[in-house]
Amino acid sequence: MATEWHDNAPIYRQLKSRVLSMVLDGALQSGDP
Repeated sequence: MATEWHDNAPIYRQLKSRVLSMVLDGALQSGDP
């Protein structure tokens, strides 16, 4: 899974969005490392 990072937003906001998407999709569960 390749992730594209964009220079128009800070990396921490991009990470937050990515993690939130993974949680909502069920790919990341509570307590996963």
